[in-house]
This record gives sequence, structure tokens and C-alpha cells, in this order.
Amino acid sequence: MNRPGLRLLDRPPPDLRVPSDPRPDPRTWHPAQSRRRRTVLYVTGEADNRLLFARALRRRETVKLLVASGGHAGLEAAVDRKPIVVVVEARMTDMDGVVFVGALRRRLRPARTPIVVVADDGTPTERARFVWAGATAYLVPPLDEDQIVRAVGTLLEIAAWR
Repeated sequence: MNRPGLRLLDRPPPDLRVPSDPRPDPRTWHPAQSRRRRTVLYVTGEADNRLLFARALRRRETVKLLVASGGHAGLEAAVDRKPIVVVVEARMTDMDGVVFVGALRRRLRPARTPIVVVADDGTPTERARFVWAGATAYLVPPLDEDQIVRAVGTLLEIAAWR
């Protein structure tokens, strides 16, 4: 209900806007549209999956893929580079995947960095182990490029709002 002499505005009039306002209009802009390249860390030991992820994420020009071989190198890279999303394989040669996810969750901004687990075992028990350790998403092979792009893209959008 409008009262006489009172008008509801959907946006401030042009003369009230601050020209140097760095915030974009939220109705026309989404954080995932940022042209800034965001780092996705992929922790693995298998060259085949590494190539699949590299091919898939190359289609997203705003993603910079950083690959770490093994859990210890992955933890070090995650702490140093502060990736926006971490993708980790459940089986690594030097560390158990659940231990890695738990350690990563404690070292990074705990609730902010999405962690995607890629594991051969899709049973509810195995998924629950990773979720309890702090994983955000769980992918079961065989994976294709579209599935990887959708999963990582969704988590990039979620992380962009945080």
C-alpha cells in the first residue's frame, strides 16, 4: 500500500548512487560470473583421472586446476594455495582418503571449502565415512567430463557466495 507522497523504489535513483560503488547489481550479476580465475585442487595418484579432470575443467575458463600427487603434497598445496574447491581421490598411496579429508577440514576454513571425494566404493557406509570426515560431495566412477564439470561448477557457484 502506497501512501500519498510516498513511492516505493526498486532501486535508488541515479543521483543517489555512488559512482565508485564496487558492488554490481545483484539482479544482473552472479558471483560465479566473475572472470577471476579460481583454483581447484585435485589430489590424486592416478594419471588417467588427472587427464580426465584436466580435460573437463579446461572447458571452464575461470578455473585454474592445480594437481597434487598424494595426500601429503595435497595438504601442503591446500594450505599454501587456498583453493576454492578440493577434489580428492579416496585411494592414495601415502594416506587414507578419510584421514586426508579430516586433516584438510581442520586446516582450511572449516565450513567454507567444498571437498569432493572420488571413490570406487559407492556404498552408503563408505559415503557416510567421508561425510562424517567433512566431505561435501561424493562421485563414483565411471566419470565423464560433463559430470565433472557439473559437480565442480555447482560447488564453485556455492563457494562464490561465501
